[in-house]
Amino acid sequence: MDKMRISFICIILTGLLTTASAGEVGNWDFGGKVSLVKIDSGYGVKAALIAEYRIMAMLTWRSDLEMLLRDAADLAKTDISIPSNLLYYPLQSQFRFDPYIGPGLTFTYTYTGSAGLGANILGGINFLVVKGKKFGIESKYTVPLIPKIKTGTFEIGLTGAWEIQF
Repeated sequence: MDKMRISFICIILTGLLTTASAGEVGNWDFGGKVSLVKIDSGYGVKAALIAEYRIMAMLTWRSDLEMLLRDAADLAKTDISIPSNLLYYPLQSQFRFDPYIGPGLTFTYTYTGSAGLGANILGGINFLVVKGKKFGIESKYTVPLIPKIKTGTFEIGLTGAWEIQF
């Protein structure tokens, strides 16, 4: 009897984990992200708007518009950055869990008036609970390259997005 219950539960869970799809080729996913970012000896909160275009089943192009709040007491200390990544989805977004990874470039404009360009690597996992909607967790490491190479920053964040067809 116990083996039958375990088998039945495994069959149900397998079905739940293998019957989802993130988005169709040629469609856009729009969403947002909230992250915690390590800055020097402290932490900052980053919020972002996300736009992701599905080029093919395993490949997307994603750009974010991010605002980093360095000091909660001083809203003027806000940095704006625009990372753009080419993301690889090895499971082709066909399962309820959908890992991804990919390289990218980030343009940053700081509250002090300086601008820069850096390289980043982005990776995470989406959970596809409802068709056309995804929620996940991701991490990103960014290294400033221009005007000067500096120590990189690491962030971890929660994401959410929904598919829009045109």
